[in-house]
Amino acid sequence: MRRGCALAAVAALGLAVGAGCATVQVATNFNGQAITTDAGGAVAHINVSNWGFYFLPSYALLTGDTVTQGNIAVGKDTVTVASAIEMLTVSSKAMGATKTTDITSFRRSIAVLPPIIWFKTVQVSGNATR
Repeated sequence: MRRGCALAAVAALGLAVGAGCATVQVATNFNGQAITTDAGGAVAHINVSNWGFYFLPSYALLTGDTVTQGNIAVGKDTVTVASAIEMLTVSSKAMGATKTTDITSFRRSIAVLPPIIWFKTVQVSGNATR
């Protein structure tokens, strides 16, 4: 009984401390290299990352807020390729790009406390071009 309570307390603390995060990182220095064949040239390379914790593999607990970076979304399933693509294209457009090319994605689900608590992550990157 004590072991179960201790395990639940550690899991709750882990969720509270490392709840969820959505970030956008931008690279604009290409050292004179062309990273695209588009005539307008590249504006930036953008990488979007989002992760969070789920109850079972389907029910979002705490995830990264895709609207306000660095905030936590409670009960929202934001760790998806679709929401990461939206963050990517919003950032691309905000930089004055008219296209986002060479988009790649990666996602993963890991059972942290099998089969109850799951950690999910998604990453999307692409080139913002004119």
